[in-house]
Amino acid sequence: TWEKGPIGITWNVDYQTSLELLDVDVYTTNPDSRPSWLLETGSFVQHDLTWRYDVNDRVRLRGGVVNVFN
Repeated sequence: TWEKGPIGITWNVDYQTSLELLDVDVYTTNPDSRPSWLLETGSFVQHDLTWRYDVNDRVRLRGGVVNVFN
């Protein structure tokens, strides 16, 4: 987070490791249940950007973008 007077900007980074969607043992008993590339989610990184501006002591404007690069 960077703040200067009434302005603030926050950058968040979230890393998610790959998750198993279907146990491989279950898949081997019925390989026609889904394509093999659907066994795991794959890992990813998500970048979120938010900003705020304090108009006065009672009013604050906020906004942001979730998953900036996708």
